[in-house]
Amino acid sequence: MYLRFVIPERDTETGVETGFFSGLLDIKYGETGAQQWIYDEVCRELTWFNTHLDAPRRLTRPGGRRGDVRGVCWFRPQAGEAISRARYCAWLLEEAGIATRVLRRAQPGEIIWCDDMQIVAKPARDHPRLFH
Repeated sequence: MYLRFVIPERDTETGVETGFFSGLLDIKYGETGAQQWIYDEVCRELTWFNTHLDAPRRLTRPGGRRGDVRGVCWFRPQAGEAISRARYCAWLLEEAGIATRVLRRAQPGEIIWCDDMQIVAKPARDHPRLFH
């Protein structure tokens, strides 16, 4: 199962929920008023992700007449430590008042790019558009 951690914000380029890193960066840059301990933990976790999770080399693919197709990131099942840390980050986001949700999909959509821990996939038609 592929996992995607999201917050209730619509990504303007894909039309689906924004990934949890957006919420973590809001905390890091002081846009949420989160408590200091949450800020400290978020900074620590972001440092881990920056060190251990490569930035995707490709987020789009050519889409013909409709323009480029932009994908969203999912964790691969074998990304155990990254997933555990993402779950902790989701809890930190909740503690800071930012709702989170974990999406699980056997097939999240057309894969645009992948590495050992993550994929970038074009959102499938049944991909949730906002929290219900």
